[in-house]
Amino acid sequence: GLTIFSLMIIRLITRLFTSRPAPTAHQQEGAGKLRTPIHYLLYILVFLMIGSGWYTGFLVSSVWEHPGTPLPETLSTLPSRLLHAWTALILFLVIVLHVAAAVKERMSGDKDIMSRMWFGKRKG
Repeated sequence: GLTIFSLMIIRLITRLFTSRPAPTAHQQEGAGKLRTPIHYLLYILVFLMIGSGWYTGFLVSSVWEHPGTPLPETLSTLPSRLLHAWTALILFLVIVLHVAAAVKERMSGDKDIMSRMWFGKRKG
């Protein structure tokens, strides 16, 4: 979780402080208008996933104290575990849709869609 959190902070700083390529004509029509909200949804879901995982760890942190309490029989009784599980499912579905959209863009004629995702031609 800490590694993902660190990488997401770096990515968020990069996204906020560097310019992005202008959207193609194809990305400005129809479902292409959803690209910005979907990107924000991805960020929210990843941070929610990290937060719920950390909070679940906090709830069972007394296990590490001396003499410590035993772990519960199942973590599913913890409310943050339920949030973590649902967030994981929704995040998985959004990632699959995100990858499918990139493949669709590539197949429909945007041949440089993958290079547009990288750091090239960005200015500070």
